Amino acid sequence: DDEQTRIQKAREALKIVGLEKREDHMPNEMSGGQRQALTLLMATLQKPEILLLDEPLSAKRRIPLAAIEPIALYTGAET
Repeated sequence: DDEQTRIQKAREALKIVGLEKREDHMPNEMSGGQRQALTLLMATLQKPEILLLDEPLSAKRRIPLAAIEPIALYTGAET
C-alpha cells in the first residue's frame, strides 16, 4: 500500500469507532473510552490470529460488543 492508501484506510477505521473527529489528537488528549476504542482498533488492524479481550473491556466505560463487530468486519477478522 502507498501512503495515501494507508491514510485513507486509517481514516475509514477511525470513522468506524467514532473517532474521525479526533484524527489529529494524541491518545493522551482522548477520553478513556476513546483510547480503548483506538487500542482495540489498532490491535485488530494487525490482523492477529487471536485477540484476547480482557483489559480493553474491563474499564469503567466499556466498549459495547456492538462496536466490536464493525471493527472485525472492517479488518476481516472472524467474530
